[in-house]
Amino acid sequence: MTDPLDHPGIHELNTVPVHRMVIADREAYWRRGRQWRNVQVARRKCAELTVRVNAPGDAAWVIESWARKWAVDGKAVNDAAVRARIMIAEYLEPLGKHVTIVLSDGRGPLAGGTTLVHGPTLVAGVLYRDPGVGNLPTGVALIDRTFEHGAAAGFLVFDLGGGHDYKSKWAPEEGTRSDVVVSSSTAWHALQAVRWARNTARTAVARATPGDSSGTE
Repeated sequence: MTDPLDHPGIHELNTVPVHRMVIADREAYWRRGRQWRNVQVARRKCAELTVRVNAPGDAAWVIESWARKWAVDGKAVNDAAVRARIMIAEYLEPLGKHVTIVLSDGRGPLAGGTTLVHGPTLVAGVLYRDPGVGNLPTGVALIDRTFEHGAAAGFLVFDLGGGHDYKSKWAPEEGTRSDVVVSSSTAWHALQAVRWARNTARTAVARATPGDSSGTE
């Protein structure tokens, strides 16, 4: 996407590069590196897994599992942001604007990912892989199956986003993603005051803790 517009309501801006792939070009790109071998292994080892698309409850399972594993912002799984993701997914899926893909072994889901639909582009949301599967390459299989679904459904591009080195194995760097904080000046200054107070309190506690120069968690 292009850079966000310059606006007085934007108080924070964090921009990172993203990795995007024209879906029809995926195998040619993977063959230029070691990823093609990884994909072949995953296809063979995960051939018996069932692929579900937008099955009831799958979006919630993926999002809650992802949040629990990574402890989003250190908050509990029932945090408002997590609930909002689920509500958005469940609202958009019937409209054809959200896709959840899950791999299952017949007893239950093993891995899953969410994507948003932006015109001809699938945009990666969150991904979860059950660590209980051991060395079974469900993560690689899931992304490969997401590309396959995108091709079958007529999408042209898969945008994997940024922030993780492994994404360069799947797609070249192209474009950027920007996270912005938009608020009124009054709300922004209030938030800054709260942040300052919290940091001051943490520093005071750290200094008052004998024999601990690392601060508090």
